[in-house]
Amino acid sequence: MGYLEPASYELPFSDEQTSRDAAEAARRWAGPQAERVLAWFRAQSGGATQPECAAATGISRQSLSARCRGLVQRGELVKTTRRRGGCAVFEAR
Repeated sequence: MGYLEPASYELPFSDEQTSRDAAEAARRWAGPQAERVLAWFRAQSGGATQPECAAATGISRQSLSARCRGLVQRGELVKTTRRRGGCAVFEAR
């Protein structure tokens, strides 16, 4: 998965240098973290919610939400119309 490699994983940032610096620093762990999230969702038959993934992986909900958003944008994860426990169910492609 080349796009999950730290060197190629793109993170959003504003025009502020502090934001750019933070995005660059996060690049080293965001790609591997996204790969963990995707692998976990791929192992779930019938999909799963972000809270379920956070509980299973130990990744904070804030970080998990960002990783899921990136995976959805890349077409690796799909947000379904189903809900469980009040949360959207995602499925890996």
